[in-house]
Amino acid sequence: MQKKEYLTTHKTFSSEWWNDFLEQSDGMKNAVKISSALTSEQVENFNEELKKLLGQASLGNKFRIYIDGVQQDNKVMNISMPDMGESLTNWVKRIFCERKFGMIINQSEQLSEFLSAQIFHDLQPLIQHIGIPLRGYNITIFLGNYGYTPLGIHQDGPGNNVLHYHLGPSEKIMYNWNEHDFDIDALRALPQEEQLLHADKFVIKSGDLFYMPWNKYHIGYTGEFSVGVTVWFNNPTRFSYLHRLFEETMKYDLKENESILPADLFSLVTNKDTFSKYIINQEGSFNSVDDLMYNYFNAEKLKLSSNAYWNSKTLIESGKQLSKNDLGKFVHIVSPYKIYYEVKENHCHLYYRGHSLILKNEPKIFQLIEKLDSREKLTVADILKYLSPELSARETIIFLTDLYQKQSITLS
Repeated sequence: MQKKEYLTTHKTFSSEWWNDFLEQSDGMKNAVKISSALTSEQVENFNEELKKLLGQASLGNKFRIYIDGVQQDNKVMNISMPDMGESLTNWVKRIFCERKFGMIINQSEQLSEFLSAQIFHDLQPLIQHIGIPLRGYNITIFLGNYGYTPLGIHQDGPGNNVLHYHLGPSEKIMYNWNEHDFDIDALRALPQEEQLLHADKFVIKSGDLFYMPWNKYHIGYTGEFSVGVTVWFNNPTRFSYLHRLFEETMKYDLKENESILPADLFSLVTNKDTFSKYIINQEGSFNSVDDLMYNYFNAEKLKLSSNAYWNSKTLIESGKQLSKNDLGKFVHIVSPYKIYYEVKENHCHLYYRGHSLILKNEPKIFQLIEKLDSREKLTVADILKYLSPELSARETIIFLTDLYQKQSITLS
């Protein structure tokens, strides 16, 4: 069967490189492998970051691990993390010996500033070409030597296209089937050897990139230990997106309204205008259901934009606290992220690293954000003075601490 594999002379992730990619993948409709796209140095940097990630306490329950095909309690990982200077391959041998294992680390963008910033940078020219998925991006890391994908032949969720950075050291094989070429139930009924004869076969080696659209039926094979860092493009269906929008709008905008609707509304509501007046817009805040939904949509869009389009907001580092020792330290917005704001119902709504905060509507807050965004050098003491007396010292410290704990700002 026909498949796409290519080399390119363009610098990986440059605008020209992404143009090549879009042409070769027919606008991201077809699977492609780009050979030797990553340098050995880039692969090593990713592997070193993965070792740090595996040692984090915040890894928590963000991973699943399978040994000899059976899902394990995550506490098995308390045995040991990679030692200083220990390679991932040696760590695998020490921890798992000769057993077959698979480890899946979800929402890795929350666990690694390096991965989230680096991959955001990689995707920038592509974003200029095709825009941003409505639900942003996620990173999932796969490690193991587990053989064939336990799910068997399957499709990923609708709209969830994936770009695979293969770190090796061993190769991974991906088998693809076009959804319109086969009766999938009949294909699954065949012996595996015969199934694979009908597939597009991609042998993915260390340093290769592999892209696959969501609608490809596929199965992977990882015979020896390898690592893949995968970036998911979360493009929702219209139904799933609107369904979630309706649900979240009701939850966040109407949850506190417990008023009982009077019986006379049965007679009073005779058209769309009276429906809006008596049921939707009792408090006069919105003109229509569209207003309600747009209010939530825009807040979600600003949260996503503030977090470099990563779907998962940052973890809260509650141990970070500001003290008198920090008064002389400079405050910086963490790059490449942003802080956005808007005024709603006479309050200032801030959006940063996927989080939000509501403050009093004070123009000085907006001006401060603009100053920080322009990289103006301001210390904690400068900010306390600048926001006074509109915000008390206590309010300002609470505000800055929230930004600090949610990894929106750093101090130096």
